[in-house]
Amino acid sequence: MKALAIRLRDDGKETLTRFFLFEGLDMIYSCCFLEPPLKGNAHNVSCLPARPDYFLQPRSSAKFGNHLEIAGVGVGDRAPVLIHNGNYLDNTKGCQLVGKEFLDLNGDKLPDVTDSKKTLAELVALVKTRIPYVILDFTG
Repeated sequence: MKALAIRLRDDGKETLTRFFLFEGLDMIYSCCFLEPPLKGNAHNVSCLPARPDYFLQPRSSAKFGNHLEIAGVGVGDRAPVLIHNGNYLDNTKGCQLVGKEFLDLNGDKLPDVTDSKKTLAELVALVKTRIPYVILDFTG
């Protein structure tokens, strides 16, 4: 299994990303991510830099329950960086929020992500072990 995130828009306020899981050559799952903008990989305010050498691994905590952790050299001293539930940009401090689709849920004219808890549960059920994770930036 392999994971791929493609960043499609970074407007300086937030980053909109599409996520895909592959088993061999077959795409087996896709969803959306909401992330903060790229701000020099700064702790709590930036998304991670695009890199080909991350990993995803299952993780559990009291705050987020079962979720995923992003590991690898690009994470640096920001660890842990997580994929967890949340609908709005202010739900993330540099993590990737997972959802089914982009939709302005709170009327602030910025896309949010929908069905976050359900989408996270689906994703966690598929990623059972550490897998390769590539983040590409197509925002430019």
